[in-house]
Amino acid sequence: MFVRSLNIKEFRGIKACDKALKFSNFTVLIGKNNAGKSSILEALSLLPDPNINDYITNTSKIENLRKLHQGSLKDVLYLYAGSSNLQFGIESSAAIIEITEQGPKTFWNNKEGSIGKEISRIYELPQNKLPEIIQFFGLMLIFLKEKTFFH
Repeated sequence: MFVRSLNIKEFRGIKACDKALKFSNFTVLIGKNNAGKSSILEALSLLPDPNINDYITNTSKIENLRKLHQGSLKDVLYLYAGSSNLQFGIESSAAIIEITEQGPKTFWNNKEGSIGKEISRIYELPQNKLPEIIQFFGLMLIFLKEKTFFH
């Protein structure tokens, strides 16, 4: 799956992007501390669908993000704003993840529905393989702590 662009509003440390971030086949994120690099990676980690279980932790991607920040879903929102909006350009389509304290909603080309289902269809990938598409290794510390490798 190739994400061509990402526009962020009210997510983690990012209030809003001035314009959508554009990605190429090889993209490097460079910036000062607290510039939003990790927030961008965390937004990408929610693909292909925030509700599917992660391949490594077997917990939903949105729950892993909540655990990473050791709080409720409002802790992934910018300054505890009411909602967050992540807009992804995937192929010639638009995938949107809206996050509130109640949980995420997903949209594909402005219609509410499963992003994962559409990605599965586009890339002719079985839905049970979706959790393997994107891995966010920032979550590895959570996984290792839960398996009691660390105290």
